[in-house]
Amino acid sequence: MPVIQRLRNLFGRNVFYMVTPEEMPRAGKMSARQLYATQANLHAVVSFLADSVAQLPLKIYVRDGENSRRRDRDSVAAKLLWRPNADQTAYEFINALSVELLLMGCAVMWLLPDPDSESGYQLRIIPREWIVDTERATNYAPDILKVHTGAGQFIDIPRTEFVQFRMYSPGNPGGYQSPIAALRQTLNEQIEADRFRTQIYKSSGRFNAYITRPKDVQPWDDETKRKWLTAFREGWGADGSNSGKMPLLEDGMEIKPFSTSFKESEWSQSVVLTREAVAAAYGVNPSLIWHSNTQTYASSRDNARALYAECLGPVIQMLQQRINSFLLPKVGADPNLYVEFDLNEKLKGSFEERASILQTSVG
Repeated sequence: MPVIQRLRNLFGRNVFYMVTPEEMPRAGKMSARQLYATQANLHAVVSFLADSVAQLPLKIYVRDGENSRRRDRDSVAAKLLWRPNADQTAYEFINALSVELLLMGCAVMWLLPDPDSESGYQLRIIPREWIVDTERATNYAPDILKVHTGAGQFIDIPRTEFVQFRMYSPGNPGGYQSPIAALRQTLNEQIEADRFRTQIYKSSGRFNAYITRPKDVQPWDDETKRKWLTAFREGWGADGSNSGKMPLLEDGMEIKPFSTSFKESEWSQSVVLTREAVAAAYGVNPSLIWHSNTQTYASSRDNARALYAECLGPVIQMLQQRINSFLLPKVGADPNLYVEFDLNEKLKGSFEERASILQTSVG
């Protein structure tokens, strides 16, 4: 029995449905897309990493020997990656691909024939949410992706037309796992904390104070109390005409300020912890994104180098290898052709450092 058939017998059907809806990356009732749009810490980390990958030039080389290569700009692969489609530049395409991968743990690149383009092809990203969820399936090499068209219909995309990028899911080799899965509890807490603060800011009376009446004045009946409270809240509430102004009180009333302590909720500390948790899940140093009082010029310089050497190294390597192994053969590229992100501009030292090294070498 052929090896691929044995794999299919073991790992499931040939039509690939990704994972079930309950396994989609989410926190609370929010999907990964909604979290990216509303959670500043997650948005900052994912956007920073995606921008850092996309700004690296993706170059095509032809291997002429073990220690020799030349830049290629004329092949179909070079033209395709330089201009993936009629709507996106190379930077925009790689940026979108990186955001999809970092958020969902999975990204799908669709290769389509395009006689109007210079390369004869175009590349498109199929968002994870467009791929149908019907049942659990584990398949290393699916033959078909079922994609929702948005009009109540589905299309089948054969394996010859797509390339997958997936973060491995333990125990589910045909699935994937988003870093958001490890951040679910942290993001839930942050969402609830944000909701709590919003409720306080929207409460009636924009100042932290309460109003008292002397005990020896004529008591209010229920109707009088209700009218006064309604008038006060409508006049000095969040959207009142006198909001932010000091009210004129009668009958010996007094305004007594008080402050709400957030020590128990540790609001400011929770923000820092959320930042660190999100950064840790994506393997990035928080000081690269958020300023730290302990950060120095030397540490910031070393952190910037470590970003490409250690943090983004695995992501860059995955993108390179998947493109080389699966995309280039689909467009008929020469076996000696390969793509590589150019890290030299990011990893080489500053002008002063290089000048010092040259001066020392010459001396």
